[in-house]
Amino acid sequence: MKTPLGILLFLLGFSHPVLGETPAKGFAGSWHGTLTAGTTTLRLAVTVTNSDTDAYSGEFVSVDQGAKTRLDTVTLNGDDVCLEAISAGIVFNGVLDEERVILAGTFKQGSQIIPLTLRRDELAAFLPAPQPKPDYSAPADAPYTAEDVTVKQPAGFMLAGTLTLPKGANEANPVPAVVTITGTGPQDRDEYLGLDDYRPFREIADALGRRGIAVLRMDDRGTGESGGTFQGSTSAEFGDDARAGLAYLRTRPEIRTDRLGILGHSEGAVIAPMVAEQEPTLRAIVLLAGVADP
Repeated sequence: MKTPLGILLFLLGFSHPVLGETPAKGFAGSWHGTLTAGTTTLRLAVTVTNSDTDAYSGEFVSVDQGAKTRLDTVTLNGDDVCLEAISAGIVFNGVLDEERVILAGTFKQGSQIIPLTLRRDELAAFLPAPQPKPDYSAPADAPYTAEDVTVKQPAGFMLAGTLTLPKGANEANPVPAVVTITGTGPQDRDEYLGLDDYRPFREIADALGRRGIAVLRMDDRGTGESGGTFQGSTSAEFGDDARAGLAYLRTRPEIRTDRLGILGHSEGAVIAPMVAEQEPTLRAIVLLAGVADP
């Protein structure tokens, strides 16, 4: 997915085929641990269930980033466990202890291989406290305004967002603009990660606003104040949401429609090139912490 902390947790919501032998009794339950890289720590949790057909399914929770999704694959062979989010390049390989209360192994994404130990516990005690309603207004010293807007998605629902607009922008003096695309998991328009109130898209909008560039950032579909449904939506559909944002900007007289760009973070950096392919008049595309094949 994707953080300024240097650990990219792309927890994507795809189907979850289950491979391996018939599940042994005692693996299902809630597991949690802490991923540590240098001075950075992230709390991770996995909830594993098995059905009446003895097939496992799993849900991966990035606690501090406020994201959860089903795993692509849950594989059990003896005491060896493999959990995968294939499209994100995430693989966890671990070994259950004899009593099946500790799952020790490695978390791998790209070239990063990090030791990770998961322990069985109740997930509720591991989750963060509810956060207060975010403030999307502009800082007092900002040379821009912050306007709450709604964007019509062609599928028929509305996306809620904030348009930061440099002061003095008008039809006679339009400004360039950028649409942001969030990373994995249901994200609000600030892409709040649950880490010390760090809100990367708010920071980016502020920095660009102080440089004369408007920014439209939106709550993901089915998240925050946006309509629609998040669960089961595809990257292509999230790309459609970004394109709806671009279409909205083209209706605003304060915006230079010949100077539009997109900025994607994490999974958003995967979606942004898809959008750019369909929007050939874009003048800029920014990719932050995306997936790469070295």
